[in-house]
Amino acid sequence: MFNLLTNLAEARETPGKGHGSFAVRPIPAGTFVVCFGGTPLSFEEFSSHNADRRSRSIQVDHDLVILGPPEREPGDSINHSCDPNLGLVAAIRLVARRDIAVGEELTYDYATSDS
Repeated sequence: MFNLLTNLAEARETPGKGHGSFAVRPIPAGTFVVCFGGTPLSFEEFSSHNADRRSRSIQVDHDLVILGPPEREPGDSINHSCDPNLGLVAAIRLVARRDIAVGEELTYDYATSDS
């Protein structure tokens, strides 16, 4: 497994969005929720992979991308929001920016992981 989704949440199909992750227990502000992992690649190496695989990646520096797993994992299912409830810490971890209620979709601002 490359990407870890805490047991405070679950990934599932989301009508109109594909996949999403949702709180299954209350998540207090500051709580660790997701850790991204994978293969570090330059942009040139990264661009040789198909769009589906590239969608499971995170940019961690100007010319460094962490390419996620070949198949979807629960930690890959965090959707974008301009008003997210998760924040990126140390380039590969997502933590709760505020208290998150059971059933609430987990989101983060994708722009925070682009250089």
